Amino acid sequence: MAKETSFFNGTGGLVAGGVSAAVLIGLSLVGIDVTVLGVTHDEAVVFPELGLEIWGHAHRDYDDMAPLAEPRRRSTSWQIAMAHGHYQAAPDMTTMLRPSWLISDAEIAATGADYVALGHWNRSVRVGNGAVVAYHSGSPELAR
Repeated sequence: MAKETSFFNGTGGLVAGGVSAAVLIGLSLVGIDVTVLGVTHDEAVVFPELGLEIWGHAHRDYDDMAPLAEPRRRSTSWQIAMAHGHYQAAPDMTTMLRPSWLISDAEIAATGADYVALGHWNRSVRVGNGAVVAYHSGSPELAR
């Protein structure tokens, strides 16, 4: 199973990234509603009671993609962007010998989101140029 970036509020949650059907079934059996970007919702979910929208582009295959391409126009008071990829401040996109799913400072800033939640790296770290708050969440196993 691929690493996910998740948003959980106790009884429900949202996952962007690879997640197995067994995990979804297991969570449902214990009464946890899970929203999966790219599965249950195409690219965004709105929580009207919170004035919050969370959006992201799901990885549907192993082809390279720009995880934060075409940011959504804000429709709520609060907006979180979620992406799975490799952060590089200013990636060299002219070479094929580079990591896939690159996320740059410019793409993070272009989201205009209140927060950008990133997944892919095993360590928790703040990224970006500061225009938008953005973190790689890291791995819970390494946080112990």
